[in-house]
Amino acid sequence: MFGNSTVRIKIDIGLRNFLRRFGILKATLIAALLSIFSSFVLYFCIGTILGEITPVGILSSVIIPACVAPPIAYSMLRLAQRLGLAEKELLDAYNSLELQVRLRTAELVTANRQLQEEIATRTRTEQKLQKGVARMKKNLEKTIDAIAAVTEIRDPFTAGHQKRVTTLACAIAEEMALPDEQREWLRLAAIVHDIGKINIPTEILVKPTRLSEPEFNIIEAHPQIGHDILQGIEFSQPVAKIVLQHHELMDGTGYPQGLSGEEIVLEARILAVADVIEAMASHRPYRPAQGIGMALEEILHNKGELYDSDVVDACLRVFYEKDFAFE
Repeated sequence: MFGNSTVRIKIDIGLRNFLRRFGILKATLIAALLSIFSSFVLYFCIGTILGEITPVGILSSVIIPACVAPPIAYSMLRLAQRLGLAEKELLDAYNSLELQVRLRTAELVTANRQLQEEIATRTRTEQKLQKGVARMKKNLEKTIDAIAAVTEIRDPFTAGHQKRVTTLACAIAEEMALPDEQREWLRLAAIVHDIGKINIPTEILVKPTRLSEPEFNIIEAHPQIGHDILQGIEFSQPVAKIVLQHHELMDGTGYPQGLSGEEIVLEARILAVADVIEAMASHRPYRPAQGIGMALEEILHNKGELYDSDVVDACLRVFYEKDFAFE
């Protein structure tokens, strides 16, 4: 099988070389003459062997090939020429396609290298950004801790309240499965939620009797003052907003803005419940401690009216199921 293929390939190559050298007409003439000569020689050889060579036979061996051979040779050589042209076109197309593939491959390699460089650059930028954000958060926490320390120096009682509220608020947030970021903002806000009281005269903070209306108005201003203090600290907007709203109530009777329902951020609703629980359970200059039991009855009685229902339920679970207790 392979031998026959080899012979066909050699014949094909020979025909094409023949055509390229002489052209279709010359090649046809040469092929016809070779056919006539071959026919004449063959007739002469056979006639010699048989002992019979006639003028008619000689004439026939020349005339018949002369009439038949040229068109056959022309057709065959023309077909070979067309096949050669088709092969050349196919080869040119293949070479063109191969060139395009090489060029496109080179473009893709270059684009891939550029993409990898861009990814590496973006990764480095994101890493720097993440480090910057982490550094800003750390600085914010240090700033808030410093503010809380100032509050503690001025009024140790209030500072203790903020720490206990922070512990309870974080426990409620964990029970409610808040995302880590929200829990962190809540923790930072709880640490300094009463920072605005730094602007309140000490005699009002420790007054053992009922506050007058002007004095109570001063007390009600402390969320706004705390917000204004914290808002000036870079990256503390969520903290400042939580502090601003931690005395707002669900029915709109809170202060300083009289917000209600979903207008109050969830962290502030959590902080409000933790704040009232700790305040009622602890001693105040104007009254003795009322205890955890009464504080829990207070939020349960006003569940859905003053305090967020989901927050109240989570708070009750923290105390009754998780055995939460202030240190």
